Amino acid sequence: MNSIKVELDPQFNQLLTIVHVSCDTSEEQLKQYASSHKIPWAFVPFEDRSRLKKMFGCWAGRDNEEADILTSRQSYTLRSRYSLGNRQIKHQQYSSAIATFSSLLHDHPTDSHTYVALGALHQRLSNDSLSIETYQTGLVNCPDNVFILTGYALNAGRIGDNALSKTLFQRVLTLDPTNPYAAHGLAMLIYRGGDISEAIDILSETIKFKKGRTGAVICSLGELLTVHGKVEESRAVYERFGRNLSLAKDRTEVMLGWAQLEEKHFNSDQRATTILQDAITLNAQSSPPPPSEDEWLKLALKKLVEKGKEKGKKNSSSSSSSNSTSISNSNSLSFSQHKPFNVNLVGNAYLSSLSPPSPSPSPSPTPSSTSSFRANLHAALNNPTTLPPKLVPTDAALLILWAEEKLKQNTPSSLPKAREILLLAHSNFPKDASVLHFHGIIEEKSRNFVEARRLFERSLEIHPTVETHMCLARLLTRISSSSSSPRAIKSAERHYELAMILNNRHGALYNSFASFYEVSKGNVTKAREIYTKGVRMNCTDSTSVYHGYAKLELKGGNVELAKQILKAGLRVSKTSLSSNYAKSSRLSHTLGMVLFNENNLQTAKEVFTDGMQRSHRKSRSRLALGLALVEARLGNDDEARKMFNLAIVADEKHPHAWQAWGVMEQQRGNFIVAKKLFEKGLKTNPQHGALWQAYGNMESRRGNLERARRLLKAGFQKCSNDVHVLQAWASLELKMGNVDDSKALLSTAISLDKSVPSVWSTLLKFEEQNGNNESCETVIAQGLINVKGDARLLLNVGNYYVRRGRFGDARRCFEMALECDPTFAPVYHSFAECEARLGNIAGISRLNKLAAMHFRRDGSLKSPYKAAGRTLTEEGRG
Repeated sequence: MNSIKVELDPQFNQLLTIVHVSCDTSEEQLKQYASSHKIPWAFVPFEDRSRLKKMFGCWAGRDNEEADILTSRQSYTLRSRYSLGNRQIKHQQYSSAIATFSSLLHDHPTDSHTYVALGALHQRLSNDSLSIETYQTGLVNCPDNVFILTGYALNAGRIGDNALSKTLFQRVLTLDPTNPYAAHGLAMLIYRGGDISEAIDILSETIKFKKGRTGAVICSLGELLTVHGKVEESRAVYERFGRNLSLAKDRTEVMLGWAQLEEKHFNSDQRATTILQDAITLNAQSSPPPPSEDEWLKLALKKLVEKGKEKGKKNSSSSSSSNSTSISNSNSLSFSQHKPFNVNLVGNAYLSSLSPPSPSPSPSPTPSSTSSFRANLHAALNNPTTLPPKLVPTDAALLILWAEEKLKQNTPSSLPKAREILLLAHSNFPKDASVLHFHGIIEEKSRNFVEARRLFERSLEIHPTVETHMCLARLLTRISSSSSSPRAIKSAERHYELAMILNNRHGALYNSFASFYEVSKGNVTKAREIYTKGVRMNCTDSTSVYHGYAKLELKGGNVELAKQILKAGLRVSKTSLSSNYAKSSRLSHTLGMVLFNENNLQTAKEVFTDGMQRSHRKSRSRLALGLALVEARLGNDDEARKMFNLAIVADEKHPHAWQAWGVMEQQRGNFIVAKKLFEKGLKTNPQHGALWQAYGNMESRRGNLERARRLLKAGFQKCSNDVHVLQAWASLELKMGNVDDSKALLSTAISLDKSVPSVWSTLLKFEEQNGNNESCETVIAQGLINVKGDARLLLNVGNYYVRRGRFGDARRCFEMALECDPTFAPVYHSFAECEARLGNIAGISRLNKLAAMHFRRDGSLKSPYKAAGRTLTEEGRG
């Protein structure tokens, strides 16, 4: 083994020992040697021997002898040991790095940089308590040290202690008002809290000092001013500092942000081009010139030049920026994956919109033809029924945008019209990868799987992207499920692996890949490994990884673990200044619903309220609905109504909000109000089956059977594949005595979806009422084959056996139901009645002990199982 052993001499704690190691010495032998001497150790390759000579004044040569030979022992300086710790971190030798830093601090307890490095390392390893302890010890030995205070503030913000983080940042600024890192961190913390004006004031004060004019501070100030609607002031900030920064890294960040502002908000491609050219010129004058910075500037400049060629110099517009992101990001470069340095910005996403040159660019149009197309597109969007006359398709991106708008209209003609547009785009741009990608999506939606596969594969030949690999993998998985093709499964797995090679920090990719293993291969362990890797990789969309991981654990009944994952995701998102912070509201919603189903209402309320502070419009609607459900269960009807109203104002088309509000009013006896709510919900969401079902069930309970029948019939016509509506209709017909109609509807429901437990339960009830005992046995056998592990179906089957006097079969069904969900309370009731009829006192006692393990005296759950993972839709339908 060609290595050099580096260790602290046990007799002289501040001396370094370098040991030559023979070629055949194993790593295990070295570990035993280090263990016997009770000292930390690390490996240094022979290729680093020149650096060792420079550091330690010795030559590290190659030995042919078996024995360890001591070659040098001399003073081990503080900086050398600090550098060693950093190299150990670089090579992922974290235990060794911790030992190195700890021994260094033992000898030099006032070295602030080592406290910061050790605290950051513990933070990286998620050892929050050790990280906090390190920073606190550092402040004891180095009072008011700005480096330790800043590191401690960042760590406090990461774990969610915003109050402490804010206090520490403010203390740093009291000691050093020009500190750009503390000013930037404090401003971003305040911005996330909703006070954008104060954040702008802090950054504006910071750039008055030369020390505070870093790229991150200037870009964040420009972005905040832009978000606040002060684009002229933002331009003035960029113009004042952009060309005057000395560091190439800072200058590149600022001028890229400036160019984005000119292109996106002032529609000035020409000025953006000039800014980028000036940045390249200034970087060329640096010594040495920064190649990595120039790479991004030239890529941005190339994008603008190509845009000018495609759209004409007289027709510059900011719409290309939005187009590039709306086309599934198929040609986008990942900012955090490729950028060679870290940028702490609020919204400087310019680099993320840079696209590599198209392998086969679209033909260059004349300015007049592009203007004509834009006018026709606008007319088409206002008149969605017809294609615009004399369409001049000069821009592939616009055609894709148009097709997307058609799909969003969600009418019966949306898909055919979108497909017609994509066929037109394909005929004019046969080698455009984005057109092929989106055309493949349309064909898949149209169930033309063979053509969709061909289009995806052709798109990958021209320009491979993560999104296209994912789409093709999902399509192949879908094909394999219908045809049981192992080759398709293997091919899908290969495309996921290729996507990982392209971008191993793509959050949606980890979700899709893990779902593939969970659903298609039934390998939950492998799915869990993929999510764990996604969490470790700190993906660009980390919230989606945490959310998918938590959902996986909820499905398996691991509710406590799911809660820990969701809380970890929320902690991580609080340190993010990107869209992750807004997207993290989905974590708040899921965690809140889990707590709600546990009946932990006050904590759920706190989670929903915290999520509201970081949410965008549609997620705010979901969170407001969660708060409304909490208030309704607490009996605060007026507060619940306010939250329901807020949810609908945030998203008028949110069907669950209309449904849940209507159900609450129905339960309170306000039937007229409930009726109006259901009708308004159906007006905005005519294809939402649960709304039809809730409205029909309310009328049925009120005795308006004919009206309930009309509603459920209309609901099935609008939602032809909604088995739940069909099952509710069948139950109503059975209630009205229409036996044949009920059976026909149930048969239709089973033909649509055999996996819905309530359909089999209703069919069993139907056959039992008609005295068809043999048919009941057939229904039970088929139902248990098609529906695996449903406690409610097993309960209904058990109750049927009790009524038939078959207590042994009933007990087996109840036992299976408790295995599926030990928190499903009705099973205990029915099981206890069965045992009582048999006189089995011991059995009743066992059930009481089992119930005490899962329920408190007030009936709330102690350790929720699947109940905590039940979705809102399931609750509403129930």
